[in-house]
Amino acid sequence: LLVDFCAGCNFGSSISNLSSKIIKYYSENIDSPFKPDDSLILSLLSVSVLIGSMVGSMSVAHFMDKFGRKKVTIASAIAGVVLNALTMIPVHWVYLFVFRILVGIPSAALTTTIPAWLSELATTKQRGLLTVSFQLFVCFGIILSSLTLLAIGSVSSAWWVSFLVSCVLCAMTALVCFGMPDTTPSKDEKSSSAKEISWKELFSKKYTKVLVNMFLMGVAQQSTGINSVIIYATKTFEKSFDSPMSDVYGSLIISTVNFFSTVAVLPLIEKLGRRKLWFGGYGICFVGQLILIVSYATTNPQWLLITGSIVFLIGFEFGPGPVFYVLCGETFPANARAKCSGVAFTMNWVFNIIIVLIFPFFDQKEWAAYLTYAVMMIIPTCIIYFTIPETKGKSLLQIEGLLTGSSYQPVEIDGPGIDQEDMLQ
Repeated sequence: LLVDFCAGCNFGSSISNLSSKIIKYYSENIDSPFKPDDSLILSLLSVSVLIGSMVGSMSVAHFMDKFGRKKVTIASAIAGVVLNALTMIPVHWVYLFVFRILVGIPSAALTTTIPAWLSELATTKQRGLLTVSFQLFVCFGIILSSLTLLAIGSVSSAWWVSFLVSCVLCAMTALVCFGMPDTTPSKDEKSSSAKEISWKELFSKKYTKVLVNMFLMGVAQQSTGINSVIIYATKTFEKSFDSPMSDVYGSLIISTVNFFSTVAVLPLIEKLGRRKLWFGGYGICFVGQLILIVSYATTNPQWLLITGSIVFLIGFEFGPGPVFYVLCGETFPANARAKCSGVAFTMNWVFNIIIVLIFPFFDQKEWAAYLTYAVMMIIPTCIIYFTIPETKGKSLLQIEGLLTGSSYQPVEIDGPGIDQEDMLQ
């Protein structure tokens, strides 16, 4: 749980600690100031950590299998400490852009590794709660970024504190991992064959459902537009309250709703199951998107903007947010879990970048941005409706059987049926 907490908080902090206000403060503290509201610079700086995250997700699978989950996690956390520390040096917006990309690589390595690691360590009953907790702590990391921004206030010279928080969280992640047992699929629950599934075999008919889920789960999650809401919260809410700190208050509201919505999911993940939360959450997201479209397309009343954002966030944290991590840990075959997780998270980051990159270019036409997100979200969600099974209460071997058609028989010892995965652990 400590690893879950530290890694989740680190990821949440990393994706949200470069708000539009921090970008403005950074500009005021370098020798070559730039226009912080320039659409191109704002877009590039906002997606920089996401670009690095895409690279990290693409490359981490090989290292997960070769060195194990524990070593990859510790190495990524240490790299995060160093790179976040270097980001605190004020040089130029291009320097910030480059180091934000570099920070994203170990950050994504942690995000890709942790759900797989937790799924392999946990029993069937614990697995859903542990992996949902990761998203809960991601949301808490976002709250930490908002609270840091509130503490910085109008002291522009303290912009670097935002990155110091991520630096500390990375150090904590590395420290708590030393007491954790390592896992590889071959130790715990590789099914009939210990042979790693090749890319060629993975693209065979047997793994059709696995492939669809691998490519589209991350696409569906990020097509909601969630990170546009989070990253640009300070810009979106800068006129919502009669205060010079209006944008910070708006960001804090967003992150708090995010966190408590995820708290509400914790007792439901094993009661309602993954499918009901996953697709029900998308339905609520769609309602929130419609409210935001109406808000931006009309006179843009601030109460409607805040309402739409809150409804949207509740929907995301009830389904697409936490359940994505659960399904990534559960629905990929043991012999190819690292490969599949890497691809799923890479697709997630690709669409994350697209979504965040295009938002500033919809200035004064934000309704069109959320209309675009709604359409992009509906298509992959409808497809994976037919490929994602209900995994509640099932072992990883049973889930693999549902997706690939492989046979599975529970082990019988002295009469009562004992789940093979739990018995091995």
